[in-house]
Amino acid sequence: MLALHDFGGSGRELLLLHGTGGASGDWAGVAELLVHDFHVVAVDLPGHGGSPAPAQWSFAEALAELAEIGLDRPVVAGMSLGGMLAVHWGVRHQDCPAVVSFDGHRSPVTALANYRGLTADHAAIRRAELKASFDAMLSMFPAQRTMFEQIGAAMAADDVVPALAELRVPTTMVVSTLDLPGTGMYRELMAAFRAGLDADLRRAANSNDRLQITALPTTHAMHLEAPQEMAGIIRAAAGG
Repeated sequence: MLALHDFGGSGRELLLLHGTGGASGDWAGVAELLVHDFHVVAVDLPGHGGSPAPAQWSFAEALAELAEIGLDRPVVAGMSLGGMLAVHWGVRHQDCPAVVSFDGHRSPVTALANYRGLTADHAAIRRAELKASFDAMLSMFPAQRTMFEQIGAAMAADDVVPALAELRVPTTMVVSTLDLPGTGMYRELMAAFRAGLDADLRRAANSNDRLQITALPTTHAMHLEAPQEMAGIIRAAAGG
């Protein structure tokens, strides 16, 4: 059973999904701005916070556990890993009022064709360097390393962008435009990543009038940097 954080409020239900290594409390700054519009519930995803770790982490298992919470047609918003889950939720639940994904699109360690403006050989070298840095970070979390590796593999294998063109649920995809501090050595690769992502998102939006693309001038840590802007985007997406 997933651990829940009920922030209170009234109105339609809003389910908030955090990113890898996060927890439901990550949403506190956003949730407090939305309790007058929604009944706000956040969840600790499998293996995070107070929720038990699965034997094998997968999107399918996480979605099945989210469905067991028993919310009534919630608006679903997530960031990073949670954003990808929100998109999958919209695919599976066609009666969902709205989906908002904050930087939940594709892993930065992605197919070479997704990096625009770099040769395949150069992109492969820089991609390998980026993956090595992510792998090194895992050594800081020995107890959760296996689970984080499983999540990383699931994210790398699951590019949700192609699904956006066919999604029938009103969906807002929010993309950060700034690099995280200390990642300057990957600026070239991340610029190529964003160029490819931007082109693919625009193509999806051109073929699906239920899809909105919004750029937010923050880093990936937008829940810490721009909670008010995030709350406004969720409110607007839900028609509030």
